[in-house]
Amino acid sequence: MPIDIGQLREGIQQLAIQTQRNNAVREEQAESLRRVFAPGFDVAAWMQTCEAAAKLEGWSGAVFNCNETATQQFAFGEEPTRYVLISTDGSQVLPDRHKEFQYYYVQAGAACIVYGLGDVERDGNEALQSAIQNSQQRKQELVYDSARLLGKDNRLISPGEVSNKRDLLEIELLAQCCEQFAAAGLRPVALADGNIVPFALLNENYLRNSRKDAREMSDRISDALDKMRKAKAIVAGYIDKPDSNAFVKSAWLSRLATAPITKSNLPDMELAMTGLYDRNLLTGWLQPEHRTAVFDPNWQINSAEWLGRKNHAMRACYVNFGDERRANLVRVEAPAWCATDEALRVICAVLHRQTLVGNGWPFILKAAHEESIVTKNDQAELERIIRDELDRQGVRAELSAKQFSKNQR
Repeated sequence: MPIDIGQLREGIQQLAIQTQRNNAVREEQAESLRRVFAPGFDVAAWMQTCEAAAKLEGWSGAVFNCNETATQQFAFGEEPTRYVLISTDGSQVLPDRHKEFQYYYVQAGAACIVYGLGDVERDGNEALQSAIQNSQQRKQELVYDSARLLGKDNRLISPGEVSNKRDLLEIELLAQCCEQFAAAGLRPVALADGNIVPFALLNENYLRNSRKDAREMSDRISDALDKMRKAKAIVAGYIDKPDSNAFVKSAWLSRLATAPITKSNLPDMELAMTGLYDRNLLTGWLQPEHRTAVFDPNWQINSAEWLGRKNHAMRACYVNFGDERRANLVRVEAPAWCATDEALRVICAVLHRQTLVGNGWPFILKAAHEESIVTKNDQAELERIIRDELDRQGVRAELSAKQFSKNQR
């Protein structure tokens, strides 16, 4: 039965009205916070305030401690003449308790583009050809073992836990590709689709309550980043339409002037800044083909106990890949050893080309997505093979009554 639009029309109209009101409030808030960019504003004192706030438990605003002034803008650099651009992406099939059998499947695929080599030089480099062929091999994992599939009270592994497995495959494949192309004599520029660090590790409760799993994930990420650093790769994560508010939180602190920074200040800020993102604040200020200063997002996972042990703590900046007609605000993240002005100038130049080719979205990320996606046909074929093998072993697998009924439609 189709949706009855008539019954929803009033709700849709109210949605549009409320969205317009929310946008107006956000712009008013953003305009008041842009005072930090105004001429004559005491930026140095503000940066010190941000550092003081970072010492308080629970505050997660931007800390501008990376030797760049918070209100500076930095132009893009030049694209290298010879390099290989690599990206990985992943997808998964989640376990379904209504299916005949429980399993989950994750896979990661890679895409690469070699720049600056002629056909003869490229085709005659056996190590390079091997690296290209190896990059086309997917990393994949099929899990059906109850010990890994089920938790306490026979609870199926959660979608978030499966996503963590996929994220680890992605970064490990990216590191593997960097190693192989570096051995072939090319400088790797490695791009992750989204955060380099899995979202779970940005959650302080997860670090505290799932310490063993968090340590394993953190160590595997550190090992992958070790390999990329050894390969002299330039590494970054590309976050489209970012919903972060670290810059906003720091700008809000400018309202306190000389007032002391205390934990009692923080709840008011969180409430006042709900729905306001860094991209709202920076649109209209950050010029096309420029980036903001690098900042520390002040995550616990960045500490010396975790990623900071090997200088892999994440740093971030915002980049405008748009033009005078339309901004395209993106958050770029990189490990501390790669968050230098020199490396970021290269990253921005490379990504600028990619966003132009990809009509606002990096072409290399599109290509990696196509290599990694598990289609419905792929899933159906995988399940047919599993079902056939179960039959061959004399195992009878049955759908739940609910799923059987749905399949009859």
